[in-house]
Amino acid sequence: MCVLFFAHGFISAYQTRANIRFVILKDSNIDNEFNDAVDKIDLSSDDGFNTLVEDVNVRVEAEKKIPTQNCPTDFVDAYNHYLDAWENVANIVASHPHAESGMETIAINFLRGMAMDFTGPERDQKAWTDWQTKFRESMSLVQQARSDVDAKAAQHGVR
Repeated sequence: MCVLFFAHGFISAYQTRANIRFVILKDSNIDNEFNDAVDKIDLSSDDGFNTLVEDVNVRVEAEKKIPTQNCPTDFVDAYNHYLDAWENVANIVASHPHAESGMETIAINFLRGMAMDFTGPERDQKAWTDWQTKFRESMSLVQQARSDVDAKAAQHGVR
């Protein structure tokens, strides 16, 4: 009887590790696809930023479809927090300041000059600086959340 109980516990721990490994492998595949897609985005226009938002949302939706129901609750909680952090990134990217196209920049600066408004570019620069700070902070939260996922996996014997 004692051997049977030990064997059941061993199989259960093995299955838990296998379930966690499956989630991490699927997430890694999604991460690779996401990085390949992002590498191709031109972030010099609003269209590029809109594409990035779409790609982050596609990533999160794909990650939400990874079955986690057979994983330990603490691991699932950490993984869901990781997904929340990515959704925050999408929201931050979507809130970017307007990215002017080349001709648009020329026209706007010409009109600003005609109106003797020389504060516009500095104002635009501050908006971008503030946005970049928010973006870096959101990516830092993603990295921290991913570290938490990895730590929970390690607690369950997954390295």
